[in-house]
Amino acid sequence: MTTNKHNTLKSHEKQWILDVISHRSPEYASKLEINKVVSEAFKNGLGSLCYQYIIDDKIDCPNDLLNALKNGSFNTLIQNTRIKHIWDELCKLCVSNNFAFLPLKGIFLSQYIYKDMALRPMSDIDILLHPNDAEVLYLQLIELGASSSEPDYVRESETTDHHLPGLTYKGVYIELHRSLMSLDATYKISLQTIWNNTTTFNNTQTIAPNINLIYFCLHLYYTTLRGGMRLSWLNDIIVFSKHEHFCNTEKDFMNTLQRLNLETPIIGILRATEDIFNYTFTFIESHKLSKKNKSIYKRILFLVNNEAEVSGTNYSYEVALERLKNTDGIANKWRFIQKRVFNSDSGLDTSKRILLVSSRMLGMVKQKISNLFRF
Repeated sequence: MTTNKHNTLKSHEKQWILDVISHRSPEYASKLEINKVVSEAFKNGLGSLCYQYIIDDKIDCPNDLLNALKNGSFNTLIQNTRIKHIWDELCKLCVSNNFAFLPLKGIFLSQYIYKDMALRPMSDIDILLHPNDAEVLYLQLIELGASSSEPDYVRESETTDHHLPGLTYKGVYIELHRSLMSLDATYKISLQTIWNNTTTFNNTQTIAPNINLIYFCLHLYYTTLRGGMRLSWLNDIIVFSKHEHFCNTEKDFMNTLQRLNLETPIIGILRATEDIFNYTFTFIESHKLSKKNKSIYKRILFLVNNEAEVSGTNYSYEVALERLKNTDGIANKWRFIQKRVFNSDSGLDTSKRILLVSSRMLGMVKQKISNLFRF
C-alpha cells in the first residue's frame, strides 16, 4: 500500500474511504463517526469495495464498522443479483429479436470490468439499441408486464431525447437508449461513431474502450451540471483505465478525444479525478488546464465537498437551457418548450406549471451567477 500525499476532501470520513479503496494506509482517527463512514461509503457507491479492500489489505478496522460494511455489502449483492437476472433476460430477448445491443454504464462495469459484480452497485439497467429496435423492445417489455414512467407515451417521428421513457420490469428500472447523449447536447458522440467502433469483449458486443471511457466522463459531466455526484463514478474511471480491455488501446486515447472534439469536458473531469484520488492517468497529455477545464474541475471538487449545499432545482434546468439553445429553428424551440412545460405529468395546470418553471429558472440564474465565482 502507498501513503497518501495530500487531502483534497474536507470530510475525514470520505478521505478514510478513499484511502481504503486506493490501497493506502488510512488513519483511523477517533473523530471519525462510524455511522457517517458507513452512510458515506454506500451513498457514494463504495461500501462493498471498501469492505472487500479492508479484508484483502488486512486494514485495522473496528468490528462495528466492519460488520456494518459487511451487512451493506450483502444487501448490494442481493440487489445486483436481482438486476443481473433481468439483464440476462434482456440479453436473451435482444438475441431472439436479432437486435444489436450495447451494455452501458453500471451494468457494463459491474458485469464485465469489476472482478466481482457485488463490488460495483447497480440501481438500474442502461442498454443502447438502434432507434427502431429500442421502440420494438419497449413495446415487448410492456406486453411482458413492464410499467412505463410515461404510460401515455406515443412514438415521435423526430426527437432529440436519447432514451425512451423508463420501464420498471420485475422491480428493476430499465432505460432503453437510442443514443448515448441527447442529440441537441453541446458535447456528444454520434451514433455512427458508436456503432462503427464496437468491439467484442467477453462474448458481448461493447463500445470501443477509448470511446467508452470518454462516454463515462461525458455522462458524469452532464450529471454534474444537474448537481449530481458520487465518488464511485470517478472511481469507475480509474478502475476501467486499469483494465486490460482499455490498456490495450490507451495509447490512442488522446487522438480519439481530439478527433471527437471533446477535450473540454473530459480533461477537466480526469484532472479532478486525479486530484481527489491522488492518482495519475499516464495516457493524458500533460498541459495546463484551460479556463473551461478548470470550471469543470472546480465544479466536481465543489460537489464532492459540499453535498449539503447542492440543490437539485437550482441546477436542474441548466442542461435544458443548453439543449434549447442548440435546438434548430424557432418552431423546434417552441416544440421543445411545449413538451417540457405544457405537457407536464405533475398534475399542475398550465399557469401554475409556468409559475413553477419561472421560479426554478430564477433560482438557476441565481445559481449561475454564484457559479461564476465558484467555478
